[in-house]
Amino acid sequence: MPSAADRPPDGPAVSDLGQLLEVVSLGQAVAFLPTSVAERYPHSGVVVRPVSGLSGSTIGLAVRPPPRPSDLDAFLDRARELARADQVLSGRSR
Repeated sequence: MPSAADRPPDGPAVSDLGQLLEVVSLGQAVAFLPTSVAERYPHSGVVVRPVSGLSGSTIGLAVRPPPRPSDLDAFLDRARELARADQVLSGRSR
């Protein structure tokens, strides 16, 4: 387990969904939300993308729309690659 000095800092503390979506829209956090929540609480500063293969649930990854930091785009690219690989391995590819 990495030491506290090696860990990235924790994200901002939030106490409700509205605050969570706001910090995502400001680029201070990335959130995994159930699809039902993402559909019911749209936020103009947040783009929701589906992510499959997680715990038998369908969830999306909520991030702010472009322009985004390059490291966030790299993270999203990797998440998409893993999702595609999971679909191929599980026989769910399109």
